[in-house]
Amino acid sequence: MCTEVPAGKKTIYLIDTAGGQVTIGEVNFTADGSSAEFLVAIDYEGFTDYFLSMKEMKCLESSELWCHLKYPYE
Repeated sequence: MCTEVPAGKKTIYLIDTAGGQVTIGEVNFTADGSSAEFLVAIDYEGFTDYFLSMKEMKCLESSELWCHLKYPYE
């Protein structure tokens, strides 16, 4: 059980095998008494559309290929 909830906005980034960071969005944490919520916002600028088994993915192309599959999907 988590007893401490992060607060405020935090940056989401990917780290490649060389240690480089790519910022892809942010998550905003809010706490209200005994409950907590979070909202994730991905910045899709720079992502490219890919399809696998008829499912659309957003991918970042760099030294590595990083993909995000929105879930749940239709």
